[in-house]
Amino acid sequence: MTDQTDKDNQLNNESIDEPQAQSSSEAEPELDTVVKEEPNVGQEDLNQIDENDESPRTKSTSRFLLVVIVLVILLLGLSGFGGWWVWQQSQTQIEALDAQNKLLADQIAAAQVQITEVSNRRASYADGISNEIAKIEALVVQSAQRMNRQADQTENRWPLEEALTLTRLAQRRLFLDKNAAVSISLLKSADDILASLDAAAVLPLREQIAKDILALRNAQSIDLNGTYFHLAAIADAVRELTWLPKPALAENIEPEANLVEGFWQSIKQVVVVTRMDDIVQAPPLQSDFELWRQHTLMVLAQAQLALLAQNQALYETAIAQSIDQLSQMKSQFDFTAYLDQLTQLKRYKLNPTWPDIGNSVNQLNDYIQQQNESEQSASEEVQS
Repeated sequence: MTDQTDKDNQLNNESIDEPQAQSSSEAEPELDTVVKEEPNVGQEDLNQIDENDESPRTKSTSRFLLVVIVLVILLLGLSGFGGWWVWQQSQTQIEALDAQNKLLADQIAAAQVQITEVSNRRASYADGISNEIAKIEALVVQSAQRMNRQADQTENRWPLEEALTLTRLAQRRLFLDKNAAVSISLLKSADDILASLDAAAVLPLREQIAKDILALRNAQSIDLNGTYFHLAAIADAVRELTWLPKPALAENIEPEANLVEGFWQSIKQVVVVTRMDDIVQAPPLQSDFELWRQHTLMVLAQAQLALLAQNQALYETAIAQSIDQLSQMKSQFDFTAYLDQLTQLKRYKLNPTWPDIGNSVNQLNDYIQQQNESEQSASEEVQS
């Protein structure tokens, strides 16, 4: 019985945990001592032994339960602390997220304000750019119009300048050369240039040029250069003459003369009647011809000098002497053309009264100045 009890106790001790095993190992020597000391006891003693044996078990179980409860409490405390810590962390993160959301909301609001400002600025910039583009387009249009006006004025200015130059040249040629023909030709050229312009303002200019041309045509003019060259040509012809003594040239009988006059002239050529009471001049010698040549060349040169000096009296005297000199040798040479030319040159007036053609020059100059002033005023208006 006792042995069976010991076995049961051993089995029970092996089945409990380590703390209980330690308690049982402490209690087993006591039980063994009790059993060894009282091997022969009764049922009461066995019951008492069983109760004594059960009290350490209860204590060990109580301790185990206490440990378990403590562990559970600790676990619960740790769990609660962990939950509280997690909740605190969650609240902190939530607050941080709320702060971030608020910051983001503020940033979004600021960004929206900036976007609105940028949009307003962009709209204002667009309006400003549109206004500037409109101003630039207006300026371009005004510049194009001004350039067109300047082109038109420049296109008309060159013909005006050319006409002014021709009228000035005509005035100078009339003053220096005393040649109305050249001045008339230059004025006609200026009038042709003005006729190519379609402006009505040039009509008074053409009217004045027409008046000057008519005044020049009414004035007696002389071609100094041409007259000088005519005298030089006559002098060259006299200088090249060769002479041998010969009888006087017979008079030519016109074919319209009647037969009686022709018969009479033929008899006079056959029958020569010489009067002995008349003084007979000796035939001229070669030296006389050379003296005549030199004298004729001298009076022709004197006529040229008088022409250049515009000395009317000396010019007429020299031309008359030239005619007399050529008439002396009329029986030896045919000077008809030379005498006709000298007679025509003798009628020239070296100092005629020339009309004043400066009115054409003055009116053209005034018109060009008015054009320049109007162009300058137009450019100032465009710039302002």
